[in-house]
Parts: sequence; structure tokens; C-alpha cells
Amino acid sequence: MAAGNVKSIFVSHMEDECMIEIAKVEADSTESTKIHDLSNIQSATSTRPSLHLLSDRKSHREICVPLQKVALNGDIEAAIRLLEMDASVVCAAITEGCETILHVATGARQTKFLAKKVKLMKPEHLTLQDENGNTALCFAAAVGAVQIAEIVLDKNPSLLMIRGCKNMTPLYVGSLFGRKEMTSFLYYKSRKELTADDRKFIFFTSINTGLYGKLTYISRKI
Repeated sequence: MAAGNVKSIFVSHMEDECMIEIAKVEADSTESTKIHDLSNIQSATSTRPSLHLLSDRKSHREICVPLQKVALNGDIEAAIRLLEMDASVVCAAITEGCETILHVATGARQTKFLAKKVKLMKPEHLTLQDENGNTALCFAAAVGAVQIAEIVLDKNPSLLMIRGCKNMTPLYVGSLFGRKEMTSFLYYKSRKELTADDRKFIFFTSINTGLYGKLTYISRKI
């Protein structure tokens, strides 16, 4: 395959659906999220956040929108005040895409904010997935936030192999977005648990994103 050619068939089909969706919380937008009728959506499972705040217009206006803003800005004190109003927001979706406060803060790279937030959470709270199946670790992989990845993995190591959009591991997400440091970090952490298919996909993706050869350890092992 010639250099600069189209992306690998293993990843090209999911870019429109996943890449924008994973990275969209990086934008610091204060525009209110449009409310949709969520009455027919099934309540949260063990890996899905609760939708109770999104189904009520008042809760959305008074809790979800402010939480999105404080997470994007890393305002720890404001977040604590909102959490005191309703402790259930820890495991609740606060955006139309079913992201939690953890997803939003991770996408915005608010490391200090997230570190304090994670201390208040149970390990299982970190496994909550957005509407595309992405955990906060998938978001961290997409934006290259290695410190945040370290924080959430210290709390819950099982996040390494919880697959997100299109059945991608966090490592796959990091390599897809060309995050050199993140890819190296996640490969070292998860290398013993990768399947043959995982290694194949990482190989092709790292070539397409220009990582292959730059990450010597991965280049030798994949």
C-alpha cells in the first residue's frame, strides 16, 4: 500500500461514526443540549449510565448543563456543590450522547478535576459507557491524556480491555488517533491480553497513522 493512501479497511468504515463522537467533548461549548424524548429508552444496565437527568427538562437545565460546564472548565468546587444537590449524578448521563461527567472531563483533559472526582467514585462507576460504548478510558486514549489514563486504571485496571465503539480496545483508539505516548503506555499495560486480531488491527492502524517504527517496542512485538 502506497504511503498516504486511504486508511486501512479495518478502520475506515467507522471514522464518521466514532472519531467525531469520541472527541466531541473537547470543544468548550456552553450551548444547551437539545432535549429528546427518552421515555422509551431502557434504563441503565451495569455499563450504561442512568438517563434520569436527561428525561426531565428541569434536571437537564439545572444539573446537566451546569455539570457539563464545570467539567469542561475543571471547576472542582462548583462540581462538589452540584454533587451535593444530587449524588446520583456520579453515574448519570449528562449529555445527549450519554456521556457522564467523567467522559466530559476526560475529553477536556481536566486532569486535576478528574483525579478528585475519581476518588469519590466506586471502581464500577468508571466502566460506564456512552451511547457508542466508550468508557472514559477510550476518551482518554482518543485525546492522548496519559495522566488521566493512569488515574482511571489505578482505580479500575479492568478498563484496559473494556471495548468501546466498533469493539475497539482503548489501545486501538489511541493508535487510531495517532497518540504516540498513549499507544505505547496502553500497549505495555495490555500486551499480554491482546488477541491475534487485536495485534493485527494495531499493526495496520499504526502504519496508517504513522506510529509504526516510531514506537520501537511495539514495532518489534506486533
